[in-house]
Amino acid sequence: MLLPQEWGGVPAVGWTELFVALNDTDWGARAGFDRVRAFIGLELPIGGKSTVEIG
Repeated sequence: MLLPQEWGGVPAVGWTELFVALNDTDWGARAGFDRVRAFIGLELPIGGKSTVEIG
């Protein structure tokens, strides 16, 4: 398997997060679906095994 550094490419990354509230609150927040966040970007090596993700 070739690592990105070996073939000279910059890998693309992406993920999605789903947030669900587990209970109601006295101040008005309701239980259930809250939000979905998504990210798409590039992973850039910054030294050793560390990377920075820009998107």
